[in-house]
Amino acid sequence: MKLPAGKYEIFLENLQLHFALKIGVAATLGLFLGVGFSQILDRPDSLVSGMWAVVTAIVVVQGNLGSTYMAAWVRFLGTLIGTMMAGICTTLFGSNAISLGFSNFITVALCSVFQIKDSVRIASLTVTVLMVLWRLRPEISPWAFGFFRLMDSCLGILVAVVVTHTLFPLQATSKLKECLSLALAKIRLLYRECLYKEDLPSAEREEQMSLLIGQIEEHLKEARQTLEDSKTEIRTRSSVEDWSFFLDHTERAHEAVLDLLEIKKSPLSHFLNREFREKISKVVGEIDLSIEEIVSSLEEGNEQLKSDLPAALLTINDELFRFKEGSFNESKKIAELQNLFVFIYSLRSLGEELNKLKGRLNVIIR
Repeated sequence: MKLPAGKYEIFLENLQLHFALKIGVAATLGLFLGVGFSQILDRPDSLVSGMWAVVTAIVVVQGNLGSTYMAAWVRFLGTLIGTMMAGICTTLFGSNAISLGFSNFITVALCSVFQIKDSVRIASLTVTVLMVLWRLRPEISPWAFGFFRLMDSCLGILVAVVVTHTLFPLQATSKLKECLSLALAKIRLLYRECLYKEDLPSAEREEQMSLLIGQIEEHLKEARQTLEDSKTEIRTRSSVEDWSFFLDHTERAHEAVLDLLEIKKSPLSHFLNREFREKISKVVGEIDLSIEEIVSSLEEGNEQLKSDLPAALLTINDELFRFKEGSFNESKKIAELQNLFVFIYSLRSLGEELNKLKGRLNVIIR
């Protein structure tokens, strides 16, 4: 079985060439258009306009459309509030260290009152930059200075949105599918490692397992962040609740595999007759096939479910009930029996989580 990618493959995966190209193009267009816009209006601070447009474009450009929309809204709202507060405070108190501190205090409080905390830092940054830079051009009205900075920000936002839509556009749902399919594929690797390999650990295997678990958790974290940032876009195509459900149960499936990883499997077969062992093997195989089918469906966009996991789980439930009702001979140690029940419970929990994922899969991939 193929283990997690090596350092070179991980480096290439993390290089993010598409995103780097988006940032580069956005910076180029932001400076070109910002300076050009300023020169057309015959403004004396053309480089400031270019810089402001570039900074905004770089901040707003994200890996997918939904995250870009969210960043654009946060940036616009923060810049708008910061511009208004800078204009008011500079007009009333001038630009100095004390008025700057007071202005930031009022700005943060105002954002908190209106529950727009995501824009707090942008608003404070806008207030600070406007009040400080205005001292370089005190002959210009603070309101005019702030208005043009707001226009520069809007230009940078427009550049970011256009670049994100034009260069390698990635919808949030596509990003979610990618993250979830990668997470589930590596959950399958982890599952196969903990069931099909010997219990005796080696230093190399421990390192590989830790790396694999870290990659799974990183993919799940990225999926959670994408879902949080892209709710507006996702609602135009599918249900946020469906994606949240799918992600929640993927995380629970991962937790079930981690539970299996902690169990010593070697002594378990001593307690089981041949029929029970065959039924457990059937469940193990159906779980492996189910994960493979879910990953394939997410990647290819169509359901390919042929496994019969519910039936396999039902047989193991019946067999476990008969096993509990049977008599235990003295050779069966209590600790080992508990280990057996925990193993079967974890296996069954994993199967139930996969059944829930399969039940919601048709909504996710449509």
